[in-house]
Amino acid sequence: MLSLFTSSLFLSGAVAAIVGGMTCKRFGRKVTMMAGGAAFGIGTALVAGAQEIVMLVLGRVVLGVGVGFATMATPLYLSEMAPHNIRGALNIMFQLAVTIGIFGAQLINYITLNIPEYGWRISLALGGVPALLLFFGSILLPDTPNSLLARGHPEESRAVLQRIRGTHDVDAEFEDIKTAVLSSNAITNPYRNLLRRRHWPQLVMSILLPLFQQFTGINAIMFYAPQMFQAAGQSSSDSLMSTVIVGAVNVGSTLIAIAIVDR
Repeated sequence: MLSLFTSSLFLSGAVAAIVGGMTCKRFGRKVTMMAGGAAFGIGTALVAGAQEIVMLVLGRVVLGVGVGFATMATPLYLSEMAPHNIRGALNIMFQLAVTIGIFGAQLINYITLNIPEYGWRISLALGGVPALLLFFGSILLPDTPNSLLARGHPEESRAVLQRIRGTHDVDAEFEDIKTAVLSSNAITNPYRNLLRRRHWPQLVMSILLPLFQQFTGINAIMFYAPQMFQAAGQSSSDSLMSTVIVGAVNVGSTLIAIAIVDR
């Protein structure tokens, strides 16, 4: 049941990421992030108010939709909005937010451990805070110049680019975006194009890097750390504190990556 509760989020997240790619293209990055925030909110309500395991799993499935949409749209949004000289660092800020979220959740679990009967509900309900931030934050944000131009709004695209760069002198960058959008629209079958020989190095690297990251087993540790530490002989309280330490190292390592990525 614990494995079902944990993995159901990632099963739905994988499907939602594919759907999120389609919504990003058709409706924009902003709308996709808003949909992700809404899914997080609904999923949080389901898991926090769950009366039986089926409701818990259903809530995790809905949360997975939020994960898939946010994971697809947010790095794309950051890449398209960032100045080229800090694009790497700004993109890793998404990963930093994820690691801080994991660390915060682990800390909340440690604090709510000693609240009898409904401590776990408080822990799950606090997921509504980032859900609201994502949803209402996305409402306030403009869509990216790339997305606006690709969906036929050139004037709005230029206005957003001028706003985020703080200058009206954006002709060169706007022409680059226009060229990229035209080139992208000319591709009739992007997946077939991706498999061409000239893209093999990037394709292989983009597959192997996350594959090896998962193959280290770190996800098993992140998701089942309390059970693992208890199996090693720690108490419930100590196992959760050990989990918090793992989360803190995770955040610290991400900060190092942000500092060196663009060098």
